[in-house]
Amino acid sequence: MKFLVHILMAVAIHAGGQMLPFEGQPDVRWVPLLVLLPYGLSWTAKRGGMRGRFRMAYLLTRLGHFSGVWAYAICVFGLGWIEAVRQWTGQELAFDAWPQPALLWTFAPFVLYQCAAIHAESLAVHGSRGAMWRSTRFQARMFVAALAPFLIYFLISIALAGSEVLRVHIESVRLIEGVYMVFLLGLFSALTPMLLSHTWDTHSLPPGQARDLFQDVARRADFRSKDVLLWKTGHTMANAAIVGVSARHRVVLLSDSLLAMLGPRELACVYGHEIGHCKRHHVPIYLGWALFFILGGYQLAGIAWVASDWISMLIVGASLALWYVCFGWMSRRFELEADLYSMQLTGDPEALIQALERVAGGARHRSGWRHFSTERRVRFLHRAAFDEVFRLRFLRRIRLLGRAGVVLGALVVVLYSISMVQRFGEDRLRAQLALGAYSEAWVEADWSQRFDGRVDEELVDLLRGAGSLANENGERVPIERVESALQDALQAGLFDEALLWARLLERRDGRGMGLLIEQMRQSGFPPEPDDLLVDWPNPWRKFALEGLENSSW
Repeated sequence: MKFLVHILMAVAIHAGGQMLPFEGQPDVRWVPLLVLLPYGLSWTAKRGGMRGRFRMAYLLTRLGHFSGVWAYAICVFGLGWIEAVRQWTGQELAFDAWPQPALLWTFAPFVLYQCAAIHAESLAVHGSRGAMWRSTRFQARMFVAALAPFLIYFLISIALAGSEVLRVHIESVRLIEGVYMVFLLGLFSALTPMLLSHTWDTHSLPPGQARDLFQDVARRADFRSKDVLLWKTGHTMANAAIVGVSARHRVVLLSDSLLAMLGPRELACVYGHEIGHCKRHHVPIYLGWALFFILGGYQLAGIAWVASDWISMLIVGASLALWYVCFGWMSRRFELEADLYSMQLTGDPEALIQALERVAGGARHRSGWRHFSTERRVRFLHRAAFDEVFRLRFLRRIRLLGRAGVVLGALVVVLYSISMVQRFGEDRLRAQLALGAYSEAWVEADWSQRFDGRVDEELVDLLRGAGSLANENGERVPIERVESALQDALQAGLFDEALLWARLLERRDGRGMGLLIEQMRQSGFPPEPDDLLVDWPNPWRKFALEGLENSSW
């Protein structure tokens, strides 16, 4: 989770760089020199701390922690890196388009700057050369682990984009898009344990007292997992984690520092805590609430899109922000529930409290996004151990929260699935239009039954226009024929018909409205054609107005 925030910030910067084109000529000569920014911030913070300027040192340390992101922002917005890559490769790199190989180049500076930030931070914190390099290797592995899912998604998208039929059907048919998302979710759930075990420095915990202890705790809890892994951090982190949904893939990781500092009773409690996350079904609950917020927001955004795409984007952003807040709030309470499960499983609250205190060290008062402070967790355990009413009330609330998440997530999925199934036929027609399969679309439209007022007017008009261009032999209509029809309509002064061909072109390669505006200009249409748009239905009128606003007419 540590570097996930950095990566998401870089993705947001990249999106901003695509949506806000760089003005002027890119100057990439300074791109390599930005790698010095993390070192400058870390060195200044270290010097400030040595001189007693602790507030300034703390601020610069926090800035240095995200210095890879700041350097990337300067690279994109200040130096025009994305525009430079666009000019070198000739690829459009549109924000709403499928990923292209050139995206690897656009993100390359961020990876470089983030690695520099990791090294600079380790250099400032650790005095000895050996400790510095151990910390650098450990943090770099953490960064690679967070980056790997994005890279896998990128490679899958590149492969799918190579097939026009698959790409268009995923874009146009919401049922197929949903199947694709379920596939990705299942793939990453299955790959996560393998990714972490290979990107982090881990190996199977060797036979001995610790493994026998964990097997005994697992038997008491009726818990199964694929393996227990020793996580080598160079003794820089005392932590444990459980990853994987099914017992076939699930692994439990315990760091070297944790195993070194805790005794058998305390390790049993830590292992019981990780088992608690599994037994209390925290991952499915997280998933349920994520589907409720994200998929629900996506559906609301789709409804609002006709009115305003900015409102649609605002809804998506708000749903993601709400999920972020909700996840942190739930996570802190699920940690308490896992503590409670461990205490009840082992029957040793004293050992669990000792484990929490030893791991926290001098930071027992510090809380985080996903964890309450150790002080608060210890207070909770003391009260839960002696106050049964308090314990039962807490468990009821947590279980109600879990059931609500599963029910709401399932409800959103069911409603979305019903909508996708109902729109499948219509979406498939849109996909055929995007592929130029006008004959197939015309035949499958089933005019006698399908179009009885339930389908939007735009699709009906598009199908009729496509039918007039369809080949008798059923072959795909070449895009040049649609362009020719657009030119003929403008020369004849048939603006409504010209818009029809422009919308068909828009579904083929995205050039429809721009080509319409350009050819209207060349055909000598009046300088203010807005009056012609008054009677057009939405979203046709919306597309045409946007095209006019974006032109230099």
